[in-house]
Amino acid sequence: MRDLPAGAAMVAHVAVDLEDSVDRWMMGFAIETPLGQRIYHVNTHNEGVELKLGRGRHEVEFTLPQLHLGEGEYVVRVGIGEIHGEMLDLQAQAATFSVDGETAGNGVISVDTRIDVLS
Repeated sequence: MRDLPAGAAMVAHVAVDLEDSVDRWMMGFAIETPLGQRIYHVNTHNEGVELKLGRGRHEVEFTLPQLHLGEGEYVVRVGIGEIHGEMLDLQAQAATFSVDGETAGNGVISVDTRIDVLS
């Protein structure tokens, strides 16, 4: 399990070996809690990113420049599938990481909070 400071960047490098040529396919990336609550999800199709066609090795990087997650453990889920078809492969626990938070609050996001006593 890797450690990640709250607010740090995350770069996920995903490599896929396609045994067969797929006409139109996409790759998805998600961050979840260990209990399966989805925190974030993105895929190449919804972002308008066209993946290269053909058999062989394909590599994609997902870059999240500032990941403000709360302290705790998280799971990365990666999947590939046809644009309008079936799921080709799913790695439900492709990686795990933990976040060490420095804020006083708790939860799945890290928020710098100021509390002022008004009276």
